[in-house]
Order: sequence, then C-alpha cells, then structure tokens
Amino acid sequence: MKSLKKLKVSLMASFDNFVNEVENQEAIINSIIDEVKEALSNIRVQVNDVERGLNRARNNEKLIVNEIELWRGRALDLKKEDEELAKDCLRKVITLEDELVQNQETIKYSKECLSLLNKEKIQVESKLSEIKLKKSKFIAKESNIKANIEDVFNRWEDKLVFNEAPTLNDKFESRELENRVNNLFEKLS
Repeated sequence: MKSLKKLKVSLMASFDNFVNEVENQEAIINSIIDEVKEALSNIRVQVNDVERGLNRARNNEKLIVNEIELWRGRALDLKKEDEELAKDCLRKVITLEDELVQNQETIKYSKECLSLLNKEKIQVESKLSEIKLKKSKFIAKESNIKANIEDVFNRWEDKLVFNEAPTLNDKFESRELENRVNNLFEKLS
C-alpha cells in the first residue's frame, strides 16, 4: 500500500508539473499575442500618419497649381507694360512648377508606402487571428487533457480507496481474531 501511495504522490507531482508547463506555454502565447497587437497598433499609427501626409500633399498640390495659374496670369498681364517684372513672375512659375514636381513625387511615394503598410497590416491581422485560433485550440486541447488526466486520477484513486477500505470479510476476520485472542487471554488466567 505504501508503494501505491508513493506512486500516487509521484503521479500527482508529475501532473502538477504538466499543468505548470501548460500554463507557461499559455503565458508565452499571450506574450506573443501582445507583441503582435503592439506591432499592429504601430502599423495603424504609421498608416494614419502617411494618410495625413498624403492628404496634405494633395491639398498642397491644388494650392501650387492655383499659384502657378495666378503667376502666369500676372506675367501675361505685365508682358507689355513691364517685361522685367513679367520675367520675375515667370521665374516664380518655374519655381512653383519645380515644387509641384517634388510634391507629386511625394504623393507617389506616399501612395506606395500606404499600399505597403496596408498589405503589412493585413498580413499582421491575419497572423494575429491565426495565433488567437491556435491559442483557442491549445486551451481546448489543454482542458481536454486536464479533464482526462483528472478522470484517470479519480478512477485510480477510487480503486486505491476501494482496495484500502476494509471489506466485510476483513471485518469478520478481524473480529474472529479478536475473539480468539480474548479466549486465549482468559485461559491464561
């Protein structure tokens, strides 16, 4: 019986170690999920920043186009009256056109960045969903394993208790032995 109790204690300790290991793995999974959520949050911030920059560049483009038209109109108006001032207006037009080209390059680059960030965001969201699904499966599997192990332990413990519990036959044998001892004791006197 003592060896069975030792075995039970050893198995219970192994079960506790198993549970701790599973809980550690669950903590690791939760940590990974937190890191992926943080990465996703950073990507969303970057997407918002690029979108704001793109909107500013588009608005700036409209302003530059309007200014170019304004300075061309001024140059045209001054062409006959003041040739030098008209040329200054055209210099301003050239500067604005260069600025417009740079702004259009910024818009193009921002669109490319936005496209890449959105693709990356979709991939990270997909990975996060995948990890959460794996976590759910892991937890379900863990619960099933724990329930099975606990069931086995309970059945095993029931058998031990049943085997350790005195049977009716044991009780009668014990009484008979006690009666025999008492009879022998009385004969001694």
